[in-house]
Amino acid sequence: MMMNRNKSQLERIHRYRDPDDGPPDEGDAPQRVPWFGLRLKTSTIFRVGFGMVGLMLALICARFTVADRIPGLPHDTLWFNIVFVAVVMLLSFTSFSMFRAATNVFRQEIREIDARMARRDDATEEEVEEYVRQSDKQLNRRMFWRNVYFMAALVILYPTLGSTLIFPWGNIVYFILGMLVALGSAIVWWYYREPLANTLRGLLGRPQQPRDW
Repeated sequence: MMMNRNKSQLERIHRYRDPDDGPPDEGDAPQRVPWFGLRLKTSTIFRVGFGMVGLMLALICARFTVADRIPGLPHDTLWFNIVFVAVVMLLSFTSFSMFRAATNVFRQEIREIDARMARRDDATEEEVEEYVRQSDKQLNRRMFWRNVYFMAALVILYPTLGSTLIFPWGNIVYFILGMLVALGSAIVWWYYREPLANTLRGLLGRPQQPRDW
């Protein structure tokens, strides 16, 4: 299935031009991500987005670990907490909106790749639309289960590690570390499960399974 192809293969397919397509035009230029009237490069979106996330996590960790040790910092005042929450919310909104904009562009590119590949297989327009619809449905299903996974991790880890409800040493720092571990585990599972499974089969002396691209 197209949705199981890795990033490098999708990029090669997207850049490929059939000789019958004629010379490239302006529409073949790399797409930029529209974000609040700006058109940013994909690399810029992810650098700024992840930078915002990292800064937000660092501020939260500092607020609940070393803020009370800094002389002259009014960490117990109402206005300080309001400003802190406002900054965290601003960073969260900025990073989320950037990732959302990039996701919409990627989804559109995947639809275009699916349609292009289907037409090269001499599919009719009805078959192309159905293939793109099924591919989009599969992508929505995967996104849904990934959101369920993160919501479940949030619901489980916050009372367990982020509060003193279960453990007296629980705080927001341990919760953030737990969410980072959950995110890392999910990335390894989603993108490297087949290589890891093949490696495990090799260690056990079993034949490796070919990857289904």
